[in-house]
Amino acid sequence: MSQSSTKILPPAVIGIIGASANAKQFAMTAIEMGYTVYTYDPSYSSPAADISHKHVIGSYHDINALKNFAAQCSVVTFLSPVLEGPEAASLEMDNLLPQRGEAMNMASNHYRQQAYVREMGIPVPESVYIENVDKLHALADTYPYPVILKPAKPGSPKAIVIVQDQKAMKKIEIDEPYLVQTQITVENMIAVTGVASDNKITFYPPAEVEYSQHRLKYSLMPGDINKKIVEKANDLAGRIMKSLSFTGVFTMQFFISGGDLIFHKVAPYPSLISAMTIHGANQSHVFLHLKALCNLPFGEIKIAKQTLLIPIRQENLAQALKFYSEHAAQAYLTLYRNKAAGDKTQVGYLTLIADSKSAAVKLANAYWNPPAESATKKKRGSFL
Repeated sequence: MSQSSTKILPPAVIGIIGASANAKQFAMTAIEMGYTVYTYDPSYSSPAADISHKHVIGSYHDINALKNFAAQCSVVTFLSPVLEGPEAASLEMDNLLPQRGEAMNMASNHYRQQAYVREMGIPVPESVYIENVDKLHALADTYPYPVILKPAKPGSPKAIVIVQDQKAMKKIEIDEPYLVQTQITVENMIAVTGVASDNKITFYPPAEVEYSQHRLKYSLMPGDINKKIVEKANDLAGRIMKSLSFTGVFTMQFFISGGDLIFHKVAPYPSLISAMTIHGANQSHVFLHLKALCNLPFGEIKIAKQTLLIPIRQENLAQALKFYSEHAAQAYLTLYRNKAAGDKTQVGYLTLIADSKSAAVKLANAYWNPPAESATKKKRGSFL
């Protein structure tokens, strides 16, 4: 699926569009291997800016600036959904974006993600795209309440809410595009991560995903999921990757409902769900993403026992540090540099290593300190 078979070796320049915390982890891996790293971002204080060899300040909508940046690089990547249609396509035309402009454009909007996979025959939740508050209120009589109201932009800091009725909907104000989405009953959730390179796809073991109040609570690898479900999820993710002629690391999340799969969301780059592989696998997701982009071979993927990832938000940073101090023998701590983090902003994550799923979940429950709830029999409901 690679656009070129030429191997890209150090000290070649790896360009990163969007200098996010995710990009910083990728940049650290590339620099450790001897590559030169350039970053492009509108902000001077982005997390990856302070470790890159060169940081370029520019707008994501400035096609000429993006093309000038890409021209200085041997290959360009993105590790967050920062570019849309024309901007992404401009890089792809220059044969410098193995992840493909179409993948970036699709990933930058939840509704476009749903539309793309629906065209591939994959079930998705019913949803309506809402551009502004006037449309939200005008269609208030038509929604099948209760419904989920979520920002169309992945990574938006705006809240995801469940709206119970028309009266409540008409009181809501929005200032960016949203999706109004039907609720579904969910038995479990699965995330599958594949690495596309040299016209083949290799998958990590599946991750089991747990959400609370529509935010990631933890992800667990390998997940305890029916083998046929895993095979189907890998097949669907592989079909999407092939349709995009994609190269690199690609994660798809699915709801498991009624014993079948329903699409949740996609990340055509190393994402938080697979970040546990940095400490829990012999080859991390950022390491294999770099190898795929540079057309370099890699060996068998192996997971160390049971690995569980817990996101850390600013509001529970003190709790996370205390937990880490008490469980450092089984935990790895990763924190981002984020000078203007709001309470709900993710500022890092904990990776826990255990001998079994029950032991890993017990550790996670010790972190969250929930009310009396079994560590092995969790209550599930409707998720996003």
